[in-house]
Amino acid sequence: MQQQAIKLTKRELFEHYMSVRARMNSCVKSTNQILAATTIAFEEPKPLEVADENALPYASANKIKMIAKYVAATYGITPDDIYSARRTLKLVEARHIVAYVARNATLYSYPQIGRCLNKDHSSVIHACQRIEDRVKQGGTFALAVQDIVERFRRDD
Repeated sequence: MQQQAIKLTKRELFEHYMSVRARMNSCVKSTNQILAATTIAFEEPKPLEVADENALPYASANKIKMIAKYVAATYGITPDDIYSARRTLKLVEARHIVAYVARNATLYSYPQIGRCLNKDHSSVIHACQRIEDRVKQGGTFALAVQDIVERFRRDD
């Protein structure tokens, strides 16, 4: 069976993106209401004991892990793939987005982000520059990345 390509204008594509985003927001709102209605006792996570004063606190490292989980789910990969050394195009793009979002949505430095992603700070700088260039071009990629940045906006 042969698939047929669907041709959409930029406006139609943007409207589709916005309708999908609205449905996702509705699902998140419903999930939050369900979670608010349930009573589950959670244990407070224990902070990691680190000797390095430049290392991120537990909550901060957790935030970058949350970003990695979200991006991994969006790309249909696992968070372990983002931390891996493999360099397939799909993994590299997801890894770059995680670095960009962590830099723009949090207050962490390049070295701190690099330590969380098992990468050098120069790799994080390169990733941020690459995504920055693609965001400047506009389009649905830029909208999607900005949506992720807003989702994890600085609150620490």
